[in-house]
Amino acid sequence: MYDKKSFPIFKNNRFGNPIGDIQNYNNRLIVWNYIKTFHSAIKWALEEFSLFESTKISTFLKNQKKDITIIPMGHASVLIGYRNKFIIFDPIFFSPFWFVKRYISPIPNYKTLPPIDHVIISHNHPDHFNKKSIKYLKKKSKGISLHLPLGMSSCLDNSYKKNEYSWWEEKIISKSNPFIKLTSLPAIHWSQGGLSGKNKSLWCSWMLQIENKKIYFAGDTAYWQHFKEIK
Repeated sequence: MYDKKSFPIFKNNRFGNPIGDIQNYNNRLIVWNYIKTFHSAIKWALEEFSLFESTKISTFLKNQKKDITIIPMGHASVLIGYRNKFIIFDPIFFSPFWFVKRYISPIPNYKTLPPIDHVIISHNHPDHFNKKSIKYLKKKSKGISLHLPLGMSSCLDNSYKKNEYSWWEEKIISKSNPFIKLTSLPAIHWSQGGLSGKNKSLWCSWMLQIENKKIYFAGDTAYWQHFKEIK
């Protein structure tokens, strides 16, 4: 077992994983791997689309008054509601790259979403962190709070209410009706928002406790013993 208080590693102004840097290959190899897997990814997306197409926001809004209700909106975006508190992980409503068109729209349509209370981001890769989507949610909501891995606050201006977390940090984000606690947890991954700045910000998984129930959001992570620590 590892000493969880010693991680994440922070050296030379960059974050690192307990098992070392898993991101040693170059950007050209990353692009080539995307190209090779693009066809299979589209095929998977079309197969999974049938699972989500019957999702209705009206049903979600009705059910969340009684039970914790969860909607996977496509890729890593997840909408959670309970007693008119609404939380979303890694919202991506638009194409992450200008040269790649989004193949399937979010389910349900993002324009039908209720006002969001909390936005939680796992890391800064463009398929998980989209400024345009967050800006849309802010415009539609009042008092929205962002929960970000350490080092990501600079990605957004000061008009947002921002909270940064290192691994194992926790925060009560709703004291009652319902009680909600958020805990940042380890992930074995890396970060890079553009062509430079690799590992300048942290990456996280998250535990969301709503009343006495817990929801784990893995974000992007490799398999390692941190899962046993989280359990």
